[in-house]
Amino acid sequence: MSDYLRKGWLFIVLIVTMISCKNDINEVVSLTNHYRYPEMRALDISIFRSDSAKLYFQLFAKEMIQYSNNKKPYILFPKGFNAKHFEHFPTPESSIRAEWAKYFVNKKLWWAKNNVVAQNSDGEKLFAEELYWDQEKKIIYSDKYVKIQTPEEIIFGDGFEANEDMSQYKIKKIKGTVYIED
Repeated sequence: MSDYLRKGWLFIVLIVTMISCKNDINEVVSLTNHYRYPEMRALDISIFRSDSAKLYFQLFAKEMIQYSNNKKPYILFPKGFNAKHFEHFPTPESSIRAEWAKYFVNKKLWWAKNNVVAQNSDGEKLFAEELYWDQEKKIIYSDKYVKIQTPEEIIFGDGFEANEDMSQYKIKKIKGTVYIED
């Protein structure tokens, strides 16, 4: 084969290769978008927070996935969590558990859903399908159906707001029997 013919075939192969290659910018970005992937994943975790050797918070979770490479970093608890807040260890001041949760790091906001149960030191329990805990404002709230069980009564409602230890709360669109002392 002559040198001229060989160069001609090489030129045709290069042209066909260049024409057949196509780069979609959206596809390239999606492949290199590291914001979609977690920075950290941990299984069977226990987190303890203390101040001056005094335990004030503990959290247990089967799985924790942290997305901090994002402008809005968050931590996901896809298999739920169980958290306790202490004023005087070992008796919890309040506790909360849920089957799924997401913590928005910058907002210091928890979003818990699926069989959420919160309890205060008086033994009052809140049952909800969805609950928000704003750590900045020190409140918990929900606009969904809730049930509060106290030693004396059971109260239902569509919406709820309370301080974070649930010592004071208000139920929206209340339903059920409420006992009032004379």
